[in-house]
Amino acid sequence: MQKILIIQTAFIGDVILSIPLIRVISQNFPEAEIHFLTIPASKNTVETLPYISKLWIYDKHNQEKGLIAFLRLIKQIRSANFDMVITPHRSLRTALLGFLSGISVRIGFKSSVGWVLYTNRVEYLSKFHEIERNLRLVEPLNINIGHKELPEINITEQDQSKVDQWFEEQKILNQHKIIAMASGSVWFTKRWPSDYFRKLGEKISESGYRVIFIGSKQDQYLYAEINKHNYFITLWVCSLYDRPRKLSADRSYSSAMIVHPPIWELRLRRKSSPFLDQPFRNLGFIPMGMMTTLFR
Repeated sequence: MQKILIIQTAFIGDVILSIPLIRVISQNFPEAEIHFLTIPASKNTVETLPYISKLWIYDKHNQEKGLIAFLRLIKQIRSANFDMVITPHRSLRTALLGFLSGISVRIGFKSSVGWVLYTNRVEYLSKFHEIERNLRLVEPLNINIGHKELPEINITEQDQSKVDQWFEEQKILNQHKIIAMASGSVWFTKRWPSDYFRKLGEKISESGYRVIFIGSKQDQYLYAEINKHNYFITLWVCSLYDRPRKLSADRSYSSAMIVHPPIWELRLRRKSSPFLDQPFRNLGFIPMGMMTTLFR
């Protein structure tokens, strides 16, 4: 049985955009074990995906920071005897993981800092969406993709139960018209100004919708700025780790979501989702959902 390792240890959004690649590899190698190596923040997002045989967690910024932990991980990967490694992450550390682990087939991007360590190199073309760029990594395997691939988030009954309980506590019924807003981002430069969200939220509320702001504990100060007039529903606080799955469970209640940055649309794969955003077209990170509306 073949064993294939896919590595993406960048931010959670980058992991989400790698999900179609994982799925395509699994579909084309149905007998293979598909292992995925990522960071703790992304564990909740991918641990319920049925096509991942084993999830590897590498806490490179905290408990496993440093050379000793890195060498320990290399030893663990080497002992797993992988046949192939595919790395959408373009860092030198990621390239070194595959090379020093002795994996014979190593596929990565030509623009990677460690490009020379790959046996098969693929162009990273700016004209494509990030999902499409990642999917180009299967070209050396002679895999043809004939349709659009989008990420998916698999929720559990426990996820849905937690969301149901929260809506019940807030006295929100299924018949209520709801707009959910996700205003937070790791990068300050990607965040829409708080005043803009507040003004938009007030206009939406005046139109008969109930506005819910969704975010992690780290986003509470943003919510305080946006809701300084106590105009909106209390912030729904999810941890950073479980936010994607809980947001997916929320879709049975929300009429739409307005998000910034646009990566949330790809995470949720919602059927009807107007979004507000300044799309990063040149960077390949604009929403791809068929029912998505972009406002500038």
